[in-house]
Amino acid sequence: MKPIIRSILISFTVLLFTLSPAPCRAVSPTYVHNFDEMYRSTPRILEITNSNQTGTVEEDDITYTYTCSGKKAIFNLDFFNAEGKQKIAINLENEGNYVTTSIINNLQQVEINCTSQKAKSNVKVYISTDGLIWNEPDNIEYGSLITATFPAGDYRVIILNDAGANRVSIYQIDYYCLDLSACPNCFIYRPE
Repeated sequence: MKPIIRSILISFTVLLFTLSPAPCRAVSPTYVHNFDEMYRSTPRILEITNSNQTGTVEEDDITYTYTCSGKKAIFNLDFFNAEGKQKIAINLENEGNYVTTSIINNLQQVEINCTSQKAKSNVKVYISTDGLIWNEPDNIEYGSLITATFPAGDYRVIILNDAGANRVSIYQIDYYCLDLSACPNCFIYRPE
């Protein structure tokens, strides 16, 4: 009698774990936008239009749009490498020039690889859920990369040159998103 009960308990336990959502978990995919590599790739991943002020990336069935604003904010060869070794970058030539992204779903972190004539802390990062109200993330670090971390959500990102007449070239932006497709019963808590 004991072996039968034991077999039933083991079978029930295996069935319970098989049907349980516990093995499901959210993952964090990373989307790397290296502007020079995407522009020079075949086929081209980054299309630059609108007098070099708009960049469109089509990747993984997602369209990302970068809109440069200001008189001297464009996609072009960077300011800092020697001629012939320059890379395609988003160039924000002076204070007040910025680039805005389209909405990025389930975004929780952004890393920006840029070069500035002044301290990178003069490059400001803002996020918005509606495109009207912009906030600087609470957790932002300035080092070899600018890293901003915030609660997962659907955000637009602005990167602003706040460094006077000093130039900024943005070479790459990495987006860390929360992917819930492997966990259909999971959700993102978004406080109001």
